[in-house]
Amino acid sequence: MKLTDPTEDQINAAVAEHVAGYSFYGLAKMWIEDANQPAGFSPIPRFTRSADAVLPLLEKDGECEISSPDPATPHWTVKYSSYHNGCGFYGEGKTFPLAACIALLRAKGIQVEFTK
Repeated sequence: MKLTDPTEDQINAAVAEHVAGYSFYGLAKMWIEDANQPAGFSPIPRFTRSADAVLPLLEKDGECEISSPDPATPHWTVKYSSYHNGCGFYGEGKTFPLAACIALLRAKGIQVEFTK
């Protein structure tokens, strides 16, 4: 899968599906955590905007190094190393949660590319 110039919502949906394990139930346009349990309908967390939502995903299957922004470069860098998929998956973004989501997607083999 490849995401070229994805919006924050597209990144969030990809993280929900490919990293957090949510399934999209098309008719109801809702995400569920377990496709076998329709009673489990719930809105997906805003992984791209919430450190509280993305931190458990980072801790679940690996470890990361975080570089906070300095005044000259207003973005965060996250280097994620997965216990199962290897190490050195980078994500950069204007916020920590966004950078972490990009790194997590890359660790799952999803190409995230920004051309603009």
